[in-house]
Amino acid sequence: MTQTILLNESFFFSHKKVHRIENHATNPGDVPTEPIIIVDRGELSPSDSSFSEQQPMASDSDLYEDYPEDDTRDTQNPAVAFEAACMLRELGTARWKEGTAADALAKWQKALRYLDVHPVLPDDASPELVEEFNTLRTPLFLNSAPAAFKEPVGTAGACIAFSATSTMLGLLKLSDSDHAKALYRQGLAQLTLKEGEAAEGAFLEAFLLAKEDKSIAAELEHLRQHKKSQREKEKEAYKNFFG
Repeated sequence: MTQTILLNESFFFSHKKVHRIENHATNPGDVPTEPIIIVDRGELSPSDSSFSEQQPMASDSDLYEDYPEDDTRDTQNPAVAFEAACMLRELGTARWKEGTAADALAKWQKALRYLDVHPVLPDDASPELVEEFNTLRTPLFLNSAPAAFKEPVGTAGACIAFSATSTMLGLLKLSDSDHAKALYRQGLAQLTLKEGEAAEGAFLEAFLLAKEDKSIAAELEHLRQHKKSQREKEKEAYKNFFG
């Protein structure tokens, strides 16, 4: 599927589209998961209404810009960024419950962008705020993966899910349960990306953390049976070739 991005609709929309291009999901080779084609361009006159300070009203109580660097609020204040992320998480959860996975994913990814204004909190941040940041990041990363599997699905969704779970595993101190969930969802993404060996490793590590989880055990067994079947087919092919 081709991702078509128009850059001449309005000043504000164009600015957001540039950010979308900058942040579009990429595969392990740092190539966009879908082609990005700029189909038109233009120059706005100084009198164009797009230059007015009034911006379109959000339809779902989302008052925040898509990217924190464009927001007029003081997102350099950790408390402000945290408040934005909390609201965006709630909006994403509401969209998920309504069955709109793409909208849910967009809200959760947006919430993470606001938290990422502060990848490391200031030295004078309270322990409570540090814990709140980490506690909020965990469900945002975890929930982004299944949402991405639903929309945009395929390789693009798998790349988003893999990025979310990999970042989560590298950044946060997790409970065994959350660690296992992240590894399981990472493994599912790797399967879609045709990285079977890596997926098996992720499933095995997840299983060791959560042996009672039937989904993890089933996926691990299914993958192993598939590998066994492939080996048997290869042996049969070689036998016929040299027979």
